[in-house]
Amino acid sequence: MMNAKRFTSLALGISLVAHLGLAMANPTGNVYTANERASSISQVRVFDLEQRIELPGIPTGRYAHGLHLSPNDHTLYVANMKSNSVSVIDVATLKETAQIPVGQNPVQIGSTPDGRLAFVSLSAANQLGFIDTTERKVIGKVDVGRTPIQMMATVDGREVYVANQGSSQDPDDSVSIVDPLTRSSIGTVTTGKGAHGVAISTDGAYVFVSNIEAGTVSVIDTNSRKVVDTHKVGAGPNGISFKPSSAQ
Repeated sequence: MMNAKRFTSLALGISLVAHLGLAMANPTGNVYTANERASSISQVRVFDLEQRIELPGIPTGRYAHGLHLSPNDHTLYVANMKSNSVSVIDVATLKETAQIPVGQNPVQIGSTPDGRLAFVSLSAANQLGFIDTTERKVIGKVDVGRTPIQMMATVDGREVYVANQGSSQDPDDSVSIVDPLTRSSIGTVTTGKGAHGVAISTDGAYVFVSNIEAGTVSVIDTNSRKVVDTHKVGAGPNGISFKPSSAQ
């Protein structure tokens, strides 16, 4: 996982927004961040790590937030919360090639391992939207829990785990399990208050969920679909990622 503070101070010395969404494209070595504070048209900021310079920004919809790179690293998807759309950006040209209407308040994006299907959390509608990445259009939606935020597909692409955060006044504590083929909900797991971030182990055996209000990380066994462990981690855990021990 990239340390945003270290990236800011050592690589570039440029001040970034407080709530920072990051994505890195392996072929180019560029890092992308969402400039979500813009009041009208937002943009994705682009940083060249090799040259340690900031490249021209890429205009998107309003309040760009969640970023997701396609599995082949060719396309960057951006959730535009106030435009109710997802921007499609060509990583090679650094241009927006499409903007897909998706529904109410899109926050985060994910995809199947083959990249044929993308998902977007529609936090104001309590739904998960499905995007055909070839046709570049929404092909279905499914109801999930309250205020869905992050999601991730299992390594076989057969299930998507969606964290439902709720509000700070009335937090949700659930993770919805969705079948992307039938576009239907197939289960719910109770985790901790304010379920927010989702990461899945490389072998697909476990799902890790950060619970922003509870200050914990829940560990879900994908076979039993039950929480098998809970770790206290401190106040307000947000995003989460998984790094196998061999990569440490």
